[in-house]
Amino acid sequence: MIFSEGVLNNAARTNLQQLFGQFIDAKAARESYVDALSIVDMHKMVVVENEEVIGGVLYKETDGQVKIHSALIASRVNRNNVMAELITYFSKLRMQSVELQVLFTSDQKWLEQFEFKYSENDTMRRTFVYPVAFVFGGGGAHGAFLTGAYEALAENGIIPSMLYGVSVGAITGMSLMHLDTTIANATWAELTTEMVYEVDEVSLSRLQFTKNLTKNFITRHYYNKDSLRRVIEPAVAHELATPALADFTLIATEFPTMKETAYRVTEQTTVTELTDWILASSAFYPLVAPVEIAGKRYIDGGYSNNVPANLAAADGAKEIFAFSIMDNKLMNLNVPDDVNLHFIRTPWELGPLLDFIPEASHRHQQLGQLRTRQILGQYGGYYYAFNEQINVEWLGGVQLIRWLSTDPVTAPIADLLNNAPMWLLWMQWLESKSVGKFAGDRQAIGLATIERLGVLLDVDPTKVYSLQSFIDEIVEHGYLRNQLPLPKGRISRPYLAANMAVVLTGVLYLLSKSAKQGRI
Repeated sequence: MIFSEGVLNNAARTNLQQLFGQFIDAKAARESYVDALSIVDMHKMVVVENEEVIGGVLYKETDGQVKIHSALIASRVNRNNVMAELITYFSKLRMQSVELQVLFTSDQKWLEQFEFKYSENDTMRRTFVYPVAFVFGGGGAHGAFLTGAYEALAENGIIPSMLYGVSVGAITGMSLMHLDTTIANATWAELTTEMVYEVDEVSLSRLQFTKNLTKNFITRHYYNKDSLRRVIEPAVAHELATPALADFTLIATEFPTMKETAYRVTEQTTVTELTDWILASSAFYPLVAPVEIAGKRYIDGGYSNNVPANLAAADGAKEIFAFSIMDNKLMNLNVPDDVNLHFIRTPWELGPLLDFIPEASHRHQQLGQLRTRQILGQYGGYYYAFNEQINVEWLGGVQLIRWLSTDPVTAPIADLLNNAPMWLLWMQWLESKSVGKFAGDRQAIGLATIERLGVLLDVDPTKVYSLQSFIDEIVEHGYLRNQLPLPKGRISRPYLAANMAVVLTGVLYLLSKSAKQGRI
């Protein structure tokens, strides 16, 4: 069902009836509809279903307060569905309330099903609320990113009434039930792999990590969670000592059925009970043994629903901030049309998944803060945070080719890029590590170009840059040229196709040369 701007013509409204009884009969409703078309500031909508006009709505809106003047609908249409869709429409617009008058008690009773309440003078009003939920996904040692992201949102007045957590996100959610990051910050500042698993390190490479998984699965020799219990239990006791300021729900996975299991904290929740469920939600099997609770076994919640935005939506959240710090595909993100879903995830590789290192956690927290501020529009950039609107169109499209062609060293690269298939390969290479398709946007192409150069030269992503300071960092890191391909002799088309980063070698060369000449 679609609501769009438009006016019912005479033929379309001839057989329409009232959606609810605002007038004595359908004829009076149709006449009132026509009279109201000339009223100043009256919003006019038509309702379309399967490309057929089935109704019309007239309403006025002042500061988010909607007052419906007339709502006509075809008699064959289910009015429950139309009313539900109309409420969703106003909810999507983030209106504060909808008000209307009805003459008949039966219609008043019917509207109560849609959360309308009687006001006065036959007026019914529905007030909208837009609960905010934070959904913290799993990600092991990368969890400090979640705390940093939370702090950036809180500083901007975005405060959740509902928290959801999976795995390390369950630990984060628990620690924020009082909307205070003190405990979370203190924990990440000292949390080590030894404290979590009672071993010095789990893995520092994907290969070793895979070997550890296989070994533990075959031998059933699991890492211990007793140390993690000793770390978490005092935090749980602190959070449960006083009434929470935000509701908290975590996800675990029943084993071996792999069934998603939600556990909600209530006034009756005990310290031991919540600690058990957090350990279950973060039991990354087969590195860690399943946790037994009430005769059932549970493992990491990420196996069944790593970012449970759907659960938050089902509980009534309308503004959902979903934090994902894993590379895997997000699941269960189907939410109603009037829910705003904000994804916060990082483009950066955050290192070993299960090795808890305080220095790395501090970096992750900084990245969480910066990425969130980028999403809020406070900083520009994708990989790097820029404190101003930078113009890098000169690195996108034909401008890049022209710039490269100005020097005999980089001119061969320009000649090759001037070939349409090679330019397409260059775009695909850039897009593979970017937020989306460029669609010819020179600014987006230029940003991706200079940021990818920064990434390859290990420019620090935890700082905030101006364009000039970022270029200065790139030039300063130019000694890391071994991170970029350095062709010997003539650059051929096959060589460029296999080594697209050589374009960035050319960009670095020109930036460095311009810096020496004081022209940047």
